[in-house]
Amino acid sequence: MILCTPHADGLVCQKKVKDGWNEIKKRCSREFPDLELGLGCEIYLTPEYLDDCVELLEKGVLLPLNGSKNVLVEFPQTGIPFEDIRTCVVHLTERGWIPVIAHAERYAKSYRGIEDIHWLKEHGCRIQVNIYSIKEDISEKRRILVQEMLSEKLVDFLGTDAHRMDHRPPKVYKGIQELIRMAGVEYAKQIAFENASTPSFEAAQ
Repeated sequence: MILCTPHADGLVCQKKVKDGWNEIKKRCSREFPDLELGLGCEIYLTPEYLDDCVELLEKGVLLPLNGSKNVLVEFPQTGIPFEDIRTCVVHLTERGWIPVIAHAERYAKSYRGIEDIHWLKEHGCRIQVNIYSIKEDISEKRRILVQEMLSEKLVDFLGTDAHRMDHRPPKVYKGIQELIRMAGVEYAKQIAFENASTPSFEAAQ
């Protein structure tokens, strides 16, 4: 499954999102009939927004991933204290949501070490990294961090962080090749394809 995740603030233009989603589904069903798509959004989260975020999720204004209990969240990249990330994670999980940490390698300024990624996993989070970060990220620190996460099998999903074809287009080939070289074909298949197709991503009833 490929999950399409516009920024949450884009949902104020719900007609535009809905029209774009319908167009993508129509084109994919015609050109790639076996491709499964799901819709969600990427939520910018800090402790100050927590209560509003949960309320909007429960009202269906903010979209979890494919209607499931998985919620894609991102944090400020300017060095938010890890304690604030912990607060957000605990609050979401206590309300029954599963945080999926978007481009987890970008919060290198917040982590005290790889043990913080282990803490996230142990407390119910799923970890997503941008596939281009494996090989092509301009930040050496982020490249090293994502490679460390992969070597310890901490990554659950891959993202492209694609915005449009002329700005951050989806670049995957070099990242996939490096992933296979580093971690092997089976783990690459798992995080690139299989994990997003598990029953936990089926729409909640």
